[in-house]
Amino acid sequence: MNDAFDSGFEEQPQHTQRVYDPVPPGQCRVEIVKAERKALPWKVSDSNPNGDCLSLRLTASSAYSFVFVDLPADKQWLLEHVARAVGIAADQCVPEVLVGRQANVVIEHITKRDGGTRAVVKKWLYTISAPQADKQRPDGVKRSRNAVKRYGAGDDIPF
Repeated sequence: MNDAFDSGFEEQPQHTQRVYDPVPPGQCRVEIVKAERKALPWKVSDSNPNGDCLSLRLTASSAYSFVFVDLPADKQWLLEHVARAVGIAADQCVPEVLVGRQANVVIEHITKRDGGTRAVVKKWLYTISAPQADKQRPDGVKRSRNAVKRYGAGDDIPF
């Protein structure tokens, strides 16, 4: 005897692929969730005959799709921008060190060949290094050298 409860089990489950929206354009903070060295055929050039790249997978949050970045081995200046954005030296840009690091980037959208939209990194924004961070106030506001001194509760007020 079949009742209404058993009828649903005979159907095969349909697997659907979840589609994520691209990261919105503008400035955002991303995390490097995967980094690896690869040889990519579309990055082959005269100065990079094997197409060697450092491939990064970035995420802004779990609500958006990944942002993929390929850094060709022959473009050392680009690797230096990434290193400064994550707060390390350029010679430390190896996959083991990069995974888990965060950076501020500017995202822009491009149109793919199939008409879809994809997010790409337009610019890597630098972080403040430790010596410069000490010179700034904790709230990030820089006081003018001409500003009137503020007195606190325990200060001696010169009257």
